[in-house]
Amino acid sequence: MVPNIMAPYLIVLTAQLGGAILTEASLSFLGLGTAEPTPSWGLMLSGGAQITTTDSLEKTQLVASYPSSATTWTVVGAASVGGGKTWTLTAYALCA
Repeated sequence: MVPNIMAPYLIVLTAQLGGAILTEASLSFLGLGTAEPTPSWGLMLSGGAQITTTDSLEKTQLVASYPSSATTWTVVGAASVGGGKTWTLTAYALCA
């Protein structure tokens, strides 16, 4: 019974992992998440949004692009790993 449950469980787990990462980042961006000394991608994005208009455009783009890229690739990577493991477990269950 356990092999039949593992594939759907991994799909749900990786989907919830991506949702949890995005929820934490969005709450931290809005100021409702973690406090300032704790590193968070949402805090890094909110810090980039507070850069004054006298700073160069390149600096503001770089400050916003690194944490947003890290968040995106982490969520996509978690979903890809979960999808790959699901495919592997399904193929293993079909062969067994």
